[in-house]
Amino acid sequence: MYKITHSLLASWQYATSEDAAEGAYESFLATLRGERTEPTESMLEGRRFEDLVNRLVSNEKADENEEGYVFALDIAATVQFGQPQVRIEKDIVLRGEEYRLVGVLDYLKAGTAYDIKRTSHYEYGKYQDSTQHPMYFRLVPDATRFEYLIYDGSRLVRENYRRDETSPIEPTIIQFIDFLKAAGLIDVYTEHWSVT
Repeated sequence: MYKITHSLLASWQYATSEDAAEGAYESFLATLRGERTEPTESMLEGRRFEDLVNRLVSNEKADENEEGYVFALDIAATVQFGQPQVRIEKDIVLRGEEYRLVGVLDYLKAGTAYDIKRTSHYEYGKYQDSTQHPMYFRLVPDATRFEYLIYDGSRLVRENYRRDETSPIEPTIIQFIDFLKAAGLIDVYTEHWSVT
């Protein structure tokens, strides 16, 4: 049995896209090999912003001068009383092979899964083709909605997806496995993503 995460699928999806930045494929290979990499500045900004939201949800002290405070307050009010950092695993079988889907939701509340994003640039529908909401709809059968709460440095944007309008994740996983086989990378995957 082998693990599949949204992050792994997203790394592959971006690395093989037409608009992939230089080094994206090497980054995907590092992810595939399970290598730890230094977080980028944008990743650190995202963590700082999510930490601010979590402190506000927990009624901890937060400085009103912190970058994004007003927007974090809005997000905190939205996810208040939800379950934070929900780790979920689900075993599935595709083409006779067993896989374990693994994910951690930022918040789950009343049938809605929430993901907090911090980005420097946002365009409408940015996450439409993401593997994240299809993956979490598969992991959380009771979730009917997935909402991205996106802070872009100047505004808060909400991108909503419903289960009944989202394609299942399984075809994407099959494409991913087919890609690995065609690219001669399946052994790298099975070595580093085996369920122990």
